[in-house]
Amino acid sequence: EGEKTERQLRSTVKEGREEVRVTLERERERREGMEAQLKGAVEEQRKRGERLSQSLEKLREEKESLERQLRGTVQEARDEVQTRLEKEREEREKMEQDLRKQLEDEVRRGAELRAALSKESDGLKELQRRLRSAEEEVKERGREGRREGSPEERGR
Repeated sequence: EGEKTERQLRSTVKEGREEVRVTLERERERREGMEAQLKGAVEEQRKRGERLSQSLEKLREEKESLERQLRGTVQEARDEVQTRLEKEREEREKMEQDLRKQLEDEVRRGAELRAALSKESDGLKELQRRLRSAEEEVKERGREGRREGSPEERGR
């Protein structure tokens, strides 16, 4: 009976060992499968990361390019505004200069006209004085002529 029990124990141990071996084998296969899946997932994530990194680099380059273009456009706009302001300033200065010259010409012309008017006025006053003088002379001669021509004068 001891042998029988020993055989049963050996058989049970053998079955237990076989069961442990099968379980360990299955566990190893399952672990290897999971490791393979994990490696695949890690590799996929690595590739995805590389693609994202490349996309990010392209976006950075595009951003820098757009910033350069924008700076260029802004500078062009500044230059254009500056040029227009300078041109307007030059035109305004020229217009002011022309108006100043016209004003000076008008002032000079006005002075010339006042001088000519004053001269004419002086000439007119002189003519009026001479006219009054001539009128006085004519009156004086008329008085003298009447005296000489009066009957009393003639009789003397």
